[in-house]
Amino acid sequence: FNHNINPIFNHNINPIFNHNINPIFNHNINPIFNPNFNGYYLYNTQTQQTAYLVQANDEIILMFNNDSNLQAIGVKNSINGFTLFDNNNNWIGTMISDTQSGFIFFSQSNQQIGYVK
Repeated sequence: FNHNINPIFNHNINPIFNHNINPIFNHNINPIFNPNFNGYYLYNTQTQQTAYLVQANDEIILMFNNDSNLQAIGVKNSINGFTLFDNNNNWIGTMISDTQSGFIFFSQSNQQIGYVK
């Protein structure tokens, strides 16, 4: 695993150490506190909002649940989307770019489980 994209080793992309990308400390990136939040939201296939995403840099996106707990880390992939890993570095899915500045979220078994807007 590349240590530059692993938040355990790279504190610049670890929200525990970098409070600029931690919505608990930075209310500008927290939709609970910022009504003008311009990040992404994850919706399930029933259109319920289940999480929000914060861009750590051009290569990394962080997924937080609605209680602002880190749920997944997305690493930019070769198809202009993100490959997502849980907090234990297990692959949990892939976000593929759609035609409307968002993403379609697929599980490891290639089933659509939501979308990101």
